[in-house]
Amino acid sequence: MRTLVASTALLAIAGCTRETPPRGEAPAGSAATSAAPVPRTALLGALGPYHREIATTSRDAQQFFDEGLTLLYGFNHQEAFTSFLQAAALDTLSPMPHWGMALALGTNINDPAPADRLKLAYEHLAQAVKRIANGSALEQGLVTALAKRYVASPIGEQAAREQAYSDAMGSLSRRFPGDPDVATLYAESMMNLHPWQLYHADGTPEAWTPAIVATLERVLATHE
Repeated sequence: MRTLVASTALLAIAGCTRETPPRGEAPAGSAATSAAPVPRTALLGALGPYHREIATTSRDAQQFFDEGLTLLYGFNHQEAFTSFLQAAALDTLSPMPHWGMALALGTNINDPAPADRLKLAYEHLAQAVKRIANGSALEQGLVTALAKRYVASPIGEQAAREQAYSDAMGSLSRRFPGDPDVATLYAESMMNLHPWQLYHADGTPEAWTPAIVATLERVLATHE
């Protein structure tokens, strides 16, 4: 399952020290671009068997959604956004492609989102909210949780909104304890609160690190 790859990758990151990687230009494949995405109507292919079923009647929309989440887990946020964009075009009623676009635009551990990208994320999340009734209970929970992260005018303390999103994902993970994607996204949300600040140089963990590691290890232990 692709979620195991995502969990393993995050667990590896969670094992890193406090040393901060170089920052400047956005990492390759990040979502940090103000350029309009180039539309793509063909699947990239050869990305593995990952599948997360969503509420859609379109087989093609499902495939593009799966591709988008696979790319997101692989930290190719910009290409993930393009896949979600095509999924939304193929199914105009499903909330999940819009959720995916909003998630891809947000902050990740390598790339704090600037205000213009947070505003765009809010606009896509608003489209997911409009379609929320068409999603499953879990999908509605994902949309509602992500709504804690974005506002129409992203001013003030974004950190507080990131914390609210993480708290909401924690609640959702407890509500759906058997869902590996929810748990993995919850772990990611916790890591984003303290990017590259998980361990001290002597190897001792920060106060928030054990909860992240425990969450990911539960995913790895129960979803082989």
